[in-house]
Amino acid sequence: MRRITAVRTLKEIEALDYRAVIGGHGALLSHPSAVTERREYLEALMEATQTAMASGGNPFELHKTIRVPELKHLRGYDSRIEDNARRILTYYGIGW
Repeated sequence: MRRITAVRTLKEIEALDYRAVIGGHGALLSHPSAVTERREYLEALMEATQTAMASGGNPFELHKTIRVPELKHLRGYDSRIEDNARRILTYYGIGW
């Protein structure tokens, strides 16, 4: 399946020489590792979503079952995982 362009963009940012990230959401100033962490989260969520889609099930309920336990330590994980999974499902369903 296709990868979200955000993953490609995050990889391009990772290749740059920079010392800090000034974000638009969350922490105002972050270490460059925050970019890698975000990319890894998106990639893992995309993989979990693809696995859930391949297993069948109700496509309108899949977002409730998709989890990425190895990244549960991330701030906001519990409150955002279902919405983020729904966005990835929409991406694959509509094909932006």
